[in-house]
Amino acid sequence: MLTPGPLPPPPIELANIVSAASFLGGPVAPGELVTIFGTGLGPEVPAAGMLETAAGGVEVLFDGVPAPLLYVQAKQINLEVPYEVAGRGTTQVEVRCEGHSVRLLAAVAGAAPAIFTLAGGTGPAAALNENNSLNSDAAPAARGSIMALFATGEGQTRPAGISGKPAAAPYPVPILPVSITIGGQAAEVLYAGAAPGYAGLM
Repeated sequence: MLTPGPLPPPPIELANIVSAASFLGGPVAPGELVTIFGTGLGPEVPAAGMLETAAGGVEVLFDGVPAPLLYVQAKQINLEVPYEVAGRGTTQVEVRCEGHSVRLLAAVAGAAPAIFTLAGGTGPAAALNENNSLNSDAAPAARGSIMALFATGEGQTRPAGISGKPAAAPYPVPILPVSITIGGQAAEVLYAGAAPGYAGLM
């Protein structure tokens, strides 16, 4: 009697690489949090990467540099783009999973900013009011008050960003200038830099 062996993992297919904040495509930026969608990308049971460069049998390389992983699953990978892509026009992205691999070329920009929202790329921003309450229609920000927004894709920082390293003092700030408009009006930026304890989050 023959006993069937385990099925081989499915071949990898990449659909697209998007900002983890806006879920929109476009160029990637150094240190940006991005999401890769496709099939056969990883295990059926999700695995947390915890900023390691290998998780659940999955690795993602940018020009040969391993990316810190946050989440891997068959149809989705969340990761931080290595800072080593800074200054390049394109980067070759390679996804490896259980002996299979696939590559694609991605454009690189100095910055590709996107704000995290409450509905995964749509709807209101995931913002905190001055009292640390979640901003919403029921808890709006008062005119002239302080608000915290969370973004990614700010690009290279000063001190220089280190891939996969949670931010610690002195907190890195973007090299490129940051401006914010709310309702078409320029807002005063009191701080624009790394979120303490997080990687890739401004």
